[in-house]
Amino acid sequence: MVGTDTQAAADEAARQAREVRHKLDFGDRGKAVAGRFPEQARKGLANRPDVRYVEPDATFEAIGESLPWGVDRVDADTVHDGGTTGTGADVAIIDTGIDSDHPDLVDNLGAGKAYVEAGTDYDGSSCSGNGNTTNEPWDDDNDHGTHCAGIAAGVANDEGVVGVAPSATLHAVKALSCSGTGYLSDIAAGVEYTANQGWDVASMSLGSSADYSTLRNACQYAADQGVLVVAAAGNDGPCSDCVSYPATYDSVVAVSATTSSDALASFSSTGPEIDIAAPGSSILSSVPGGYAYFSGTSMACPHVSGVGGLLMANGYTGGEARSALQDSAEDIGLSGSDGGNGLLDATAATSDIQNMIGEAGTISVDENWTTVSLEGSYTDPVVVTSVGTFNDPDPVHARVRNVGSGSFEVKLEEWAYQDGAHATESVAYVLIEAGEHSTAAGMKVLAGRGNRERRRLDDGQLHSELERPVTRVHAGDVEQRFDGSFHADHTNR
Repeated sequence: MVGTDTQAAADEAARQAREVRHKLDFGDRGKAVAGRFPEQARKGLANRPDVRYVEPDATFEAIGESLPWGVDRVDADTVHDGGTTGTGADVAIIDTGIDSDHPDLVDNLGAGKAYVEAGTDYDGSSCSGNGNTTNEPWDDDNDHGTHCAGIAAGVANDEGVVGVAPSATLHAVKALSCSGTGYLSDIAAGVEYTANQGWDVASMSLGSSADYSTLRNACQYAADQGVLVVAAAGNDGPCSDCVSYPATYDSVVAVSATTSSDALASFSSTGPEIDIAAPGSSILSSVPGGYAYFSGTSMACPHVSGVGGLLMANGYTGGEARSALQDSAEDIGLSGSDGGNGLLDATAATSDIQNMIGEAGTISVDENWTTVSLEGSYTDPVVVTSVGTFNDPDPVHARVRNVGSGSFEVKLEEWAYQDGAHATESVAYVLIEAGEHSTAAGMKVLAGRGNRERRRLDDGQLHSELERPVTRVHAGDVEQRFDGSFHADHTNR
């Protein structure tokens, strides 16, 4: 691996390589070229002032499992009951792949990426792996990645297991081979790829005892791009100051493992870098062809990644999600080096989401009914809309119907004397739980509904239906516009 400050140095490194495996770009963190370099080339490149480092393309391994109470212990099921399931979040499992046709995962699978193809070991030799039928290059030929994926986002389908964020989208980034081993450059490339795709969470249940600048830069690059980067602490316990890389990096959330009795798992690595603890002992989750119990910080890591997905599905940035995870952790008596801020607590971490009184957005619609799916779940929601343009001389408004706990329908409608057809327009909407609320900023919000008799309104236009849509939200003399979700400190119903 050759890390550089300039494109010229990266180009020269690529020119001198016998074989180039990856060309990586970490933005302000520099560039890197992975490949096979003659000894003379390595020495010459190391002497260039614009070369940061020359280091081996080392191998990393999936954090081992010893052969699921975890979702229940972190109260994720309670969060699901409140309607928060991770819809819209993208969670990358950087691991051995994900079983592409597992019934608990297939509905949540998004695009995948393979840096080492299924059926191939990290050194290029063929391998039989776990016998899984691999339909995709990123299919799991080891079991490890599928187990982690099920913990993070197994589908709630009344069979098998359910994950922490059962509606999040999973992305298999296969950087580890059938043997559970992978090159540093493949892992760094997977982290870079995750960031460049704009995905929310990078979950890494893998590690090494050595520090490498390429991976450090990749993780920092991803964090700078807003990714929540989570990694397993390692299974070297009992030990002290023995957290694996990349969990050691400041840009990464380091996760230790606990047992069902809230004790530190005997195998868990510990040290001052630990940020949070999560269940990791005898965790039931998916594997190709079925289910199995595994133990390890590998299993603790995706619990945290899943709750991160719940947060980021509701508009949190990576940094905000990290703060929420750490600030809300439950004190179970572990030292900082053993459990960081404490045990993962999904309910506490998502408390602001659970107190959501509404949300807002923009959707493109025409004269046909379009369904808008909501992030939250509401008891008695009220929807107000506003069309982006007046469309003079053909005035138009947005019509809403079938407002339910998790969705509503909207379409454009011409005034009564027009023909009803309309080009696509952007419609802004605000949905608020009916009642009286006070926002954190002290704004009072009143939401309700009422009917008006069929008659001419102040704007002089005749409406074809009884209800006139309200197009602004007012509080006293102040007009309050919303462009995201909002929450109440106190709600009176």
